[in-house]
Formats: sequence, C-alpha cells, structure tokens
Amino acid sequence: MKKKNIIKKTAALLFAAAMIFALSSCGSKDAETSTAPVTFPPETEEAMTGDFHDTVYIQINGGTKYAIKMEDSKSARLFEKMIGSSLEIDMTDYRTLGVTADIPQINASDSKNITAAPGDLVLYGNDQIIIFFNQDSFKYTKLGEFENFSAFLNDMPKNGFKATFSL
Repeated sequence: MKKKNIIKKTAALLFAAAMIFALSSCGSKDAETSTAPVTFPPETEEAMTGDFHDTVYIQINGGTKYAIKMEDSKSARLFEKMIGSSLEIDMTDYRTLGVTADIPQINASDSKNITAAPGDLVLYGNDQIIIFFNQDSFKYTKLGEFENFSAFLNDMPKNGFKATFSL
C-alpha cells in the first residue's frame, strides 16, 4: 500500500514538473526575437522642466511632414524624449478606429477615461500609441492632436505605413 502511494506521489510530482516546464516555454514567436522594452525612470525634475516642444512631426513613408500639437503632460514629455532626433516605427491598422504601433515602454502613463477623437495621438497602456480616425472612449493618455488631420488622412496608405516622428 505504501509503495502504491509513493508511486502515485512520484508520478504526480513528475507530471507537475513536466507541466511547469511546458508552460514556461510557452509564448509568442515575437517574444523569442524581441528585446526587452526600454523603460524610462520615474518622473524626474528634468522630464517635467526640460525642453518641451509643443509640436512634433510625423512623416508617412518618408513623405510630407504633419504637425501634431502636443499636450503639456509628463507622458508627452517622455514621448518627446523617446523621439530624440527621430523615431521610426511601423504603424498598423487598429480595428476600424485608427492605426497603432508598439513603442518602448513609458513609465509615466497618466491615463484616464477619455473620449479620443479623430486626429488624436494617444498612449494606450505604457507601450502602444494610437492615431484615431474615429471616436473611442476608453482609458488612454492623450499625447497630442494633429493640426491638419484631413491632409494626413488623404496621404495615408490603406494598409499601414512606416512613421517617422521628429521634433
């Protein structure tokens, strides 16, 4: 009887170890090739009082530059720091709401429930930006708003694009 219990316990432990090993190797293919996100330090005096550009620019596939009037917020300032001299990212369709891209993590999200409007550039979570074509209410951090959104929409390709942000 004791031998049966020992065998059952051993089998259960082996099964549990195999499950832990199997689950620890789960993940997306992207996780295998991606690097850890860049995280910015918590709010610093420099982030809040350093140079603030009230306008950043976005180019579609290296074409025309479009101005985005930036919010005066901690998240917007850290996004500008991330841009540096320029930041190139791939924008992809975001349902029917707009286009989105993953960015290095910003540890300063001051998100709240807002209604994002067409032409708004928002931070979703701490590591995704969205440019809205349609209205949507959710927990976002507004980073800025396009100055001439209709021209941007007219020039934007249908299936995503390479965006270059600059100061």
